[in-house]
Amino acid sequence: MKNRLFCGFFAQLILATAALAPLRASDLTMIFTNSGTVYTPTNTWITIQRGQNPATAPTPDNVPGVTYGTNQLVWNTYTNMQGTNTVVGNVFANPVLLQDVISAGGLTWTSNAPSAVVWVSYGAPLSVSNYSLSAPSPSSTVDPNYNIPYTAIELTYYGNNVNDQGDITAINYFTAPVRITAYSSSNATGPTVGKTVGFNPSPATTAAMLADFQQITGGAANTVLTNGSGHVTRVLGPTQFGAGHANAADFGGYTNLSAYFGSLTNTTTVFSNSSGFNTVPVPSTNVAYTNANVVFVLTNQVSSTTNGYAMNATGNILVTTLGYAVGGTPISTNSQTFSNVVFQVTPGTNQSDLAAAFTYYGDYSPANGSTNISLGGAGWLDFSNFVTSNGFVNGGGTPAAQIVYAQIPGEISTGYDAGLPGSTNIVDQYPGIPLGELPSGDWWNLTNIVLFSDIQSTNGYYNEYANIIYQYSSNSVYGMTYSDRFNYGSPYISASPSVGSWLVELGDPLAIPEPTFAAAAIVIFIGFAAFKSRYRKKQA
Repeated sequence: MKNRLFCGFFAQLILATAALAPLRASDLTMIFTNSGTVYTPTNTWITIQRGQNPATAPTPDNVPGVTYGTNQLVWNTYTNMQGTNTVVGNVFANPVLLQDVISAGGLTWTSNAPSAVVWVSYGAPLSVSNYSLSAPSPSSTVDPNYNIPYTAIELTYYGNNVNDQGDITAINYFTAPVRITAYSSSNATGPTVGKTVGFNPSPATTAAMLADFQQITGGAANTVLTNGSGHVTRVLGPTQFGAGHANAADFGGYTNLSAYFGSLTNTTTVFSNSSGFNTVPVPSTNVAYTNANVVFVLTNQVSSTTNGYAMNATGNILVTTLGYAVGGTPISTNSQTFSNVVFQVTPGTNQSDLAAAFTYYGDYSPANGSTNISLGGAGWLDFSNFVTSNGFVNGGGTPAAQIVYAQIPGEISTGYDAGLPGSTNIVDQYPGIPLGELPSGDWWNLTNIVLFSDIQSTNGYYNEYANIIYQYSSNSVYGMTYSDRFNYGSPYISASPSVGSWLVELGDPLAIPEPTFAAAAIVIFIGFAAFKSRYRKKQA
């Protein structure tokens, strides 16, 4: 499965708005530091990937202007056949040694960079000549970068948009701890802007996280990947296993959630959320338009079948419309309820892990071709026809039906990933009401959100991989597709006009050479102590 570029529902809304922004008004400089003891600036490389497909959007600002000192990046050119047409593009810049970037005062972004990725590779530069439109595959043994440790930072940047932002993604795999802090100055000094995201970039963090990953997967060789020297290169997340992959029954040592689903067969969970659309992408007082507020409410029941656990969520979608005349004066309002909306996960023969795979994937839904996951019913059909015929779209022009079609399975999968359904944990914000009995929309509005092992005492009642990312990053790094539902976009770091620079702190990756006996004893102790202090959970 590909790397997610700015994942999740709220991210899609942000990008849709940012996509309409004009050219930049200010620059962003990334200042790098490296606290690594093995991979230092002299054997660490930076590679930039631009975010748009030159075959479909060959506009001048597709190639971001990125400099380091007086140097310009050199873009790797490829030739690709699109039907009968030959397309020449440059998705990747040639790698630059981190030492050269640091000596030049950092990387400065001087023009639009929609959905760009900053790759950090350790021990060797990424091989980019074989890539035309896609990123390196973390799990493919034939990928030229399979034996190279690398990690990714994502960025959407226009320079004058309040929604300019970035994130650290660890959905598909984890390689190394990275931490980013935003500053108002151009040299990463003085006042900071917003929060810091990422991990403590220390050797102790790397050692403790590796110990935890090995503990929950049993050190499975197809999850804890090693290179030819036997050093760990990365740990794959559960998105790389299960339905849709080569071995649909293999979750790489991760739980298939069967015990969790089995505990919920006598429990119902209400999934509810809302979103807004308009008849024009960006409303203004210069045009007449209509706004639509869409709210879905579905009650989900897990059931056991001969092929595994199934899900059946039924309910309705409420659409409230409000018309505006030129000048912004409200002129009409109307509400309509579409009943008999049905979302189902139905395991087929020899696909008993399908429901678990769906839960892990987040975007594994009817929208991307799953035949065992469906969203329909007479209510869904009527809703889809209504919003389509009236031309309701989001800020980027995406039809409302398409957005909600992905939003509903994303809402459900995120809840099960985080262990929220069935949780008996009670928070001060809702005294006397267990989290599992709240509608899902209330989960995302918690002032101090608690998830995963903080609300479930049994191993395997949540996405254990995402839990490690969540715990070590304090909920500031993508560990699953919809991590941005947790406290409304908590994985993001600002790159808005008030931000002049990012301080990007790099730590040693997992692929450090084998330690000495004494060092190994320290690493094991650190990892065990971190696991005990962070998880506080009993064995199932």
